[in-house]
Amino acid sequence: MDSALTKWAPDRLVHAYRETRGIGLNPGIRNVREMHFMKLITAIVRPFKLDELRQAIAQLGVQGVTVTEVYEASYGPRAKLEIAVDETIVEPVLEALANVSRTGRSGDGKILVGNLEQAIRIRTGETGTAAT
Repeated sequence: MDSALTKWAPDRLVHAYRETRGIGLNPGIRNVREMHFMKLITAIVRPFKLDELRQAIAQLGVQGVTVTEVYEASYGPRAKLEIAVDETIVEPVLEALANVSRTGRSGDGKILVGNLEQAIRIRTGETGTAAT
């Protein structure tokens, strides 16, 4: 007899979550407790802050950062950083980005945080946080 609790056991939650999003279950993940949730942090900052920002987040163990030159209509040239991180280090990374980027003047930038369902390193096939 299936009770409501048995029906939604942790391993079934993983499958249900993945199925609703059309994602194949990584065979190495057996239940929710083994899943590593990731966040995508996007920051729009002043370009002259880039080197200092890279050093600050490198001290937190973040290696992969994508930087794009963008133009903000009100403030001119800016740098857009995209960083995929494990959710366990999101807060320290946000704090480092905000503290280093802050000049106290209008136009310091913005930091956006979103969920990241999957990451795959094309060359090696690594997935999840290992691919970031």
